[in-house]
Amino acid sequence: MLMAASMILTACGGSAAAPAVCKTDASGCAVFSAGQSIVIGMGAPMTGDNAAFGQDISQAAKLAISDAGQFQGFSFSLDAEDDGGTAEGGAAVANKFVANQAVVAIAGHIFSGATQAAIPFTKRPPSR
Repeated sequence: MLMAASMILTACGGSAAAPAVCKTDASGCAVFSAGQSIVIGMGAPMTGDNAAFGQDISQAAKLAISDAGQFQGFSFSLDAEDDGGTAEGGAAVANKFVANQAVVAIAGHIFSGATQAAIPFTKRPPSR
């Protein structure tokens, strides 16, 4: 998770002004001001019969983020969304994440159906 954020912060310099590379990158570029929280998205079943999977994984991700602390002055947070482990839920959660400029990485959808449905959303450049 920190690797993705590290690459983005390095490419964009971690300042409020967008560097030249952001203008030529087909996927766009995340630019953050110092002190802003960088969000890592995660889709998982958080309710229903398979909720234990999503709840356990989200708690582990929160621990990892807490243990990592800040990176180059930036803090991280987890946005764990309930995709129900379904294709429909995976697509909806992925669409939400790509529309949010603060989400720089998606740590996963836990089940394959949700993951496959999310892929088309994460492959296209964000419309922000």
